[in-house]
Amino acid sequence: MERLVNDGSPSNFSFINTTSRETCPLYASRFNLCAIIDQSSKIETIGKIPLIKLSECSIGEDYVFAHPDWRNRNITFDLFETDFSVIPTSSSRTVKLENYNYYIKMCYPGILGRITRELEVQHINSSIDITNVLNTLTSCAQVPSFLSFFPETGGKIFKYPEGEIGYVVRDSTPIGKKVKDIHAIIPAFSLYSQDRGNDDPAIINQILDVKSDPISYLLEQIVFKVVDCFFSCVFIGGIQPEMHSQNFLLGIDKNLDVCSIILRDLESVDKDITIRKELDLSIDFLSYPFKCIDKNQYNYKIKHSFMYDHKLGEYFFSPLLDCIRKSKTVNTDNIETEIKNYVNNKYGDKLFNFFPDNNMWYKFKNVLIDRSSEKRPYIQLDNPRYR
Repeated sequence: MERLVNDGSPSNFSFINTTSRETCPLYASRFNLCAIIDQSSKIETIGKIPLIKLSECSIGEDYVFAHPDWRNRNITFDLFETDFSVIPTSSSRTVKLENYNYYIKMCYPGILGRITRELEVQHINSSIDITNVLNTLTSCAQVPSFLSFFPETGGKIFKYPEGEIGYVVRDSTPIGKKVKDIHAIIPAFSLYSQDRGNDDPAIINQILDVKSDPISYLLEQIVFKVVDCFFSCVFIGGIQPEMHSQNFLLGIDKNLDVCSIILRDLESVDKDITIRKELDLSIDFLSYPFKCIDKNQYNYKIKHSFMYDHKLGEYFFSPLLDCIRKSKTVNTDNIETEIKNYVNNKYGDKLFNFFPDNNMWYKFKNVLIDRSSEKRPYIQLDNPRYR
């Protein structure tokens, strides 16, 4: 499903700026990783990672996994192809090691989607920070039992004159209270995407078709649980996940009920310093100030809207509901009202000072993003659909 049940991002940049055909998840079922070799103390291990030895040589641990597309760049370091076979995932630069229970997320030499994809010390540290927060959060009695995540406890970095090239290791076994009930895992985008291998109906429509009360299933098993994961992270943990449909998955049990919402890609999670201070939680992060937001920033509340209304709303709720509407599987006329009522009834008192005061919502213009600038190409819109 990562590779073939995937319509790409609503921005339409997913398949415009992508990896080489030999490593693109749409075309390649597997490929071999490359590695940067250096024995001059330029390689650093950060946090805890599993021991993955390269069998072809006797260099020990003096290497950093690298995406094969680095071979297409003018590089000043030694790069060689390993015998580690990997399976590409939807993110293109994240791969599953075939013989290990781990994913590797790498630095990519160029633009994927509409931004550059660095992986530096700050990204690894942020992944470790969020893993630590989620370890505490998922054991908290106040937090929904279905919140879970793939831990990212470390990575490696190669430092050279032009910058840093690194990777982070992601465990493929989720952590959470209900993970033992998982029978299968579905990437969020695969619920509504077309299967490139056949003409089957979308997975969400197949599931709704066999449920006796499809509207209740849609709302209570999927939509409300996703909403609760987002706001539990924010208001109990002081972190704001980027829950577009590539960054979380659904663990389902043998009855097709959702037992886990699994977060991944942890370096993309915001650390909300203002809320964590209000909750009397530590702000002593390894990655500070990277991916930290606070009320003194001009776009503090805008970022809240961006992550909820745009990333979660436009990148998951909207394509999911559009898919169901097109199939006419169930009547969705009142779904958005049901979502608004749920959000406002359960979280309304907390949202009063959370989203922008003008009751507007924010997204980016559909353009490439310049990450060297603090300014972002925001568009202001009225009538939020999901709150």
